[in-house]
Amino acid sequence: MKQSTNSKEQRSADKQEFSVPGMDRYDHRSAVRWIASHLWRARFTLLVWVITSIGANLLYDAIPALTGKAFDIVGRHDARSLDDLMHLALVIIALIVGCGVVNITARFGAVVLSNRLSRDARDELYASLLGKSITFHQRQRVGDVMARANNDVTALSDMVNPGFDLILDSMTSLVIPIIYIGFINYRLLLAPLFFLVLYPILVWQYTRELNPVSAARRMRFGIMNAGLAETIRGIEVVKSSAQEGQEAQKFMVNARSYRDAFVKSGQIQARYLPLLLLSLTLVGALALGIILFQQGTISLGDLVAYMGLMTLLRYPAFISIFTF
Repeated sequence: MKQSTNSKEQRSADKQEFSVPGMDRYDHRSAVRWIASHLWRARFTLLVWVITSIGANLLYDAIPALTGKAFDIVGRHDARSLDDLMHLALVIIALIVGCGVVNITARFGAVVLSNRLSRDARDELYASLLGKSITFHQRQRVGDVMARANNDVTALSDMVNPGFDLILDSMTSLVIPIIYIGFINYRLLLAPLFFLVLYPILVWQYTRELNPVSAARRMRFGIMNAGLAETIRGIEVVKSSAQEGQEAQKFMVNARSYRDAFVKSGQIQARYLPLLLLSLTLVGALALGIILFQQGTISLGDLVAYMGLMTLLRYPAFISIFTF
């Protein structure tokens, strides 16, 4: 019964009074599937973007680990220490250059992917509007349609770049340093795993509070834009009936409603807790590293590499305040 209802809804959504030649078909069963069907059309670019983003973080996160080895080399005071230090410096330089090249490729892939999504989404929207009946267009508010065609499609582009791009970058920046720390000494994983367990919970709570406010902000922006467009389009009627004050008051109410949603969004962002969690984690990590160093479990270079890798967690903790 449910499948039959869904089929009817799908046929109703796909019903067009006019057919548009060459119109591409996408999966409209859910928002996630619709986005995935758009991104899958550029799957080669998508694959290159994912691989290069992960590769850039692998190269960049190896630098603190090698820096720790440099401290151990300096502490040896033997004849080969200078040669080993020069060799390690060349390796670090090569990693920096390689990371830059791979990172540029990843960012270029994200830009291409976001532009293709916004282009295809706008083409789909325009083709859908061309296929609708006159009755459908008469029932729509022009300003609201223009807000969807311009602002919301631009938001789709921002969702991929910088949205998805920063989310993928932050997730790899969160996981890869922990893997490197595990190779130094498994006892050092206590602090980053503590952060890894609590961080998704705090981000989930943050997004759960922010999502309805963000949706309300987009809706109120569309209402404000639609009301203003209708007033401007019928300005002769407004002036002839002396309704300027009433229309101005209506716009002020809509603008105030949009402002309130914007302020509430800022208040939620101000209560972003992962940064506090990160500070507590870094303090605990330093204490744990010093204890293990005093016990002789890790060397000075391991301690330096450990804290260098822990500081890399600042990026995912900070960037999530607006990427999600």
